[in-house]
Amino acid sequence: MQLVKRTLLLVSVILFFSAALQAQPAIKNFTISVWPEYDHPGVLVIFNGRMDVQDIPTEVIFPVPDRSRFALVAGSTDTTANRMIPIPIQDSANGKEIRFSVVQPEFHVEFYYNPFEEGSTHRHYAYDFTSNLGIDSLIVLLQQPITAQSFQAQIPVEQQLQDNHGIIYYQTRYDHVAPGKSIHMEAQYENPQGQLTTDVLQAQMGGSQEATGSNQDQRSGTRGPSIWLMFVIVALVAGALFFITKSRAKPVSESAGSAGVSTTDTTDAGETQPESPGQQFCIHCGESIPKGAKFCTKCGRPQSG
Repeated sequence: MQLVKRTLLLVSVILFFSAALQAQPAIKNFTISVWPEYDHPGVLVIFNGRMDVQDIPTEVIFPVPDRSRFALVAGSTDTTANRMIPIPIQDSANGKEIRFSVVQPEFHVEFYYNPFEEGSTHRHYAYDFTSNLGIDSLIVLLQQPITAQSFQAQIPVEQQLQDNHGIIYYQTRYDHVAPGKSIHMEAQYENPQGQLTTDVLQAQMGGSQEATGSNQDQRSGTRGPSIWLMFVIVALVAGALFFITKSRAKPVSESAGSAGVSTTDTTDAGETQPESPGQQFCIHCGESIPKGAKFCTKCGRPQSG
């Protein structure tokens, strides 16, 4: 009789912990995009994630390199999904980390860090990513700078992609990533000219002196508060454009107006068509993604054109 009771107790404990593990929130789709020397002399790292509605709100914690300088996030404590807000990079027992609460099913994170040696044309970076939450599907995309020579993506490359501007991406995928599991990303190359990808793209597209000057400001502002000044200026310009657009646009509904986003799109024929605020669709698989997202959170492919 005691053996039966012990067996039933053991089964109950196993079922309890199994249910507890299944109840833990997880990130359904997650993309890590690493863009060295894109619009900044360092490395731009971008996270795009999607969670089930029943799993939010929940806290996410992502370790970042020690030399990370600043971070922006959308879909966190700000209830407007497509609005980027700055978040602090915090110190922890294991180094630097980004910590915030996800309140939208889709979220977006960006941060910069500069691992490159000043005065050298050789570029090398390495980043170990972990998450406090499990990830069902994780895609890693390493961007090759346009001016890079002898680029080596030191990840298990499964696919090589190229966008409309000729930029090459190296992709790999991981399924069922457990909480705390480390994903290693590393690459090295030579950049004799020291140019940024955006500098080359603007030259190819006949960019104005004003745009070129903006990139020079970013180049000279690698260190110090000028980077923050750049974000303040961008925020002020964006706010001015927002109010100008809002005053000129014809409101579609009271709810759209209260959300503070533009909900109309004027066609060439002068007709006004409704648009879903803060949302667009992947040009490859048709998945719904945040408006302005650079990569699809489902298939991971770049949204350029």
